[in-house]
Amino acid sequence: MNASLKKSVADVTRRKGRTLMVTLGIFIGVLGLTGVNYVQDTIFSAFTYSVGSAANAPDLTLQVNRLEPALVPQLSAVANVRAVQLQSVVATQWRVSATPGHVPIDIVSYPDLQHAPITPFHLTSGRYPGAGEIVLEYGDQGLQPAAIGETVTVDTGQNTTAALRVVGFTRTAGLPSPAASGAARGYMSEAAINQAFGAIAAAPDSQGPQVLDEIAIKVKNVSQANATAEALSQTLRANGVTVLGVSLSEPFSQGILTAVNGIFTLLRILSLVAVLLSGLLTLNTIMTLIAEQTPIIGTMKALGGTSSAILRGYLVSVFIYSACGALPGIALGLLLGYALASNLAQTISLDVGPFTVAPWIILLSLAVGFGVPLLAALLPLWMGTRITVREAFSAYGVSAGRGGGLLSGAAQRLPWMTQTMWLGLRGVFRKRGRAALTLLTLTLAGTTFLAVQTAVADTNQNLARVYANYSYDVLASIHDRNSPLIGAISALPNVKRVERFRDLYGAQTRWGTVRVFGFQPDTQLYHPQLVRGRWLTASDTNAVLLNEEAAAATGLSIGDTLTLSNAHGSQTSAGNQATWNVIGILRQPMDTLAQIGTVVTTVENANQLAGDPADFTANVLVQARDHAPSAVDTLTTQIDQIVNGGNALTGHAVETKAQVVRQRQQVWLLIYALLYSVALIVGAVGALGLANALAASVLERQREIGLLRAMGASDWRVAQVFWVEGLSLGGIAWLLGAVLGLPLAYAFIQVMSTFVLHIDFSIAPSALLVMLVAVLVISALAGVIPALRASRMRIADLLRYE
Repeated sequence: MNASLKKSVADVTRRKGRTLMVTLGIFIGVLGLTGVNYVQDTIFSAFTYSVGSAANAPDLTLQVNRLEPALVPQLSAVANVRAVQLQSVVATQWRVSATPGHVPIDIVSYPDLQHAPITPFHLTSGRYPGAGEIVLEYGDQGLQPAAIGETVTVDTGQNTTAALRVVGFTRTAGLPSPAASGAARGYMSEAAINQAFGAIAAAPDSQGPQVLDEIAIKVKNVSQANATAEALSQTLRANGVTVLGVSLSEPFSQGILTAVNGIFTLLRILSLVAVLLSGLLTLNTIMTLIAEQTPIIGTMKALGGTSSAILRGYLVSVFIYSACGALPGIALGLLLGYALASNLAQTISLDVGPFTVAPWIILLSLAVGFGVPLLAALLPLWMGTRITVREAFSAYGVSAGRGGGLLSGAAQRLPWMTQTMWLGLRGVFRKRGRAALTLLTLTLAGTTFLAVQTAVADTNQNLARVYANYSYDVLASIHDRNSPLIGAISALPNVKRVERFRDLYGAQTRWGTVRVFGFQPDTQLYHPQLVRGRWLTASDTNAVLLNEEAAAATGLSIGDTLTLSNAHGSQTSAGNQATWNVIGILRQPMDTLAQIGTVVTTVENANQLAGDPADFTANVLVQARDHAPSAVDTLTTQIDQIVNGGNALTGHAVETKAQVVRQRQQVWLLIYALLYSVALIVGAVGALGLANALAASVLERQREIGLLRAMGASDWRVAQVFWVEGLSLGGIAWLLGAVLGLPLAYAFIQVMSTFVLHIDFSIAPSALLVMLVAVLVISALAGVIPALRASRMRIADLLRYE
């Protein structure tokens, strides 16, 4: 090892605390960037897998009176058919502890559980089920806690149940996550299903569990799914099999992927801030190192060393910093990214598959982890190594720097300020370049917290406003005609009012996907906030109102027409179109991703678009007389008894408004966690930057500390000097962050509104308070080690310094 390399290694190992802080800064920045890039790439790859592989949800499903395995070759030969899957499905209810006491569950069986051609499931734990046993979808645990070895209770008929032992958990590609959809899924063997449910016939209008024989089909061209369904139906009928119904699956929404991409755009922005801060930390460290080693640089030049050779030696030290920080950061970022991607994929109905890494992720992380520190160090090293021998020796010693200026003067005019506090304030701007970099680091950390806190608070306000226009207490799915159930619900003693309601997801316009709400024109449970135009009347047969987001996205105004199509549903309803006249614009915030807006019309119009009769009632809104939570829970149970006849017909959900709001908020909890996690990464790098600056200040003020100790200053007094310096920098950074953070937070919200979900920008005083607390906590924690180090130095060593 030559002398230059030895010195480079010595520069790294001599100041272990400094090395630790710099490498941690690089490590945290690279960790965040690698994790975000990996999660985004994995989610995109999972999307490609889900829509491009045969191993995902079927495109259409035929319900038949019996399954004939011998017909599979004939069905597979039908044009446009890619794969055929026979399955028996028990649509029943799982008894749970939450109100109203049950959730829908589909129990599925294939002729061969281990080889399903379209929706194969993969065991994550446990084993395949036998008699009296069931394997649950992994996400079912979000609906009701369950573990291997425990039993779950499901309905098997009128007032009868069965206890099934859980023997495993699974994940199924391409199917909605149970925790997000509210519907559970399990797998049993055919023999076990026949044993537990064999006496139940397929009866679509029954008030109990249903055993359905189905043929799932994966097609080659989704646009021809209707024609394929008809051809399959003809083949089945020709072989004596009755087709009871045909349903088309809703395609995966590209808009959801766009929204998820928008979320990761925000996270990448925050990650790049962390990388920038790690670069500033490296810059500050190199500036301090050059200041310390000015005489050493002079000595090397006096011995014949060239500026380029000396520069290369210091760059080797920076390279060692980068290697120690970037390589572990990449490894841990990939591991944490895979775990995070797996959890996130469950909420958007995707399967991430086995652990794989795209080469560009590692190459980008290496480029950032090594390139940013090297670029940050290049300018101070170039300037420092160009110093002449005379200049180096005339600048020998670590200068005290200039005093605090205005802060010092202000301190002398404040009689209540102690000498210790004055010394701390005096050290704030001793090194003005370092102070500027430290303030920039803390300011960026503070504005990051402000932007994230504002985004979370504004999103929560938006979610609250979504349901502020409603005054119902219970939402019930009844799927009823001629309204006999409405009369029964209205007769309950705690019911004040019942109204029909329709909610359609995924209606298509030429501008994008919209959500359709159908209300009674005389509604009292929905309070429209009209911006302009008028509300619906009983005589409106083709009228619609747009929310502000839909109006902005489509460019439509009052008097224009809007054409919508229903892109999914049964074979008879899919493809329905409706053209409605726009009669008003209203303010109705959204809480659904991948949609350009909301449209509001009558229940009859919404039924027409869905392909249902005008007198069909999909849902009802129920207002209680007594709004106490206990009274509403009791009412919910009573409505559930009426709607589900004591056996809980699958799909007839009965939920309180509070439960609906809570479910929508839970969807956003993961997004909040991601934003705060990256904000904490930025804060951690900011804390390291301040700690590094304070550590350098301790090193440069050793004689001053020695004099304080010689004059009788206690350990606490000495430590207080540097805590005051750190907190002062934090306070100034907070003031700068409050000024600069408002426009940056506004820009952050605009990006979020463009790519994720439209929300209105507002700054609450609490957000500035949170930023202040965050900056002061960062400042206080960053000053702990430097302050303790200063308080424990021996007087003799301090006075002998230099």
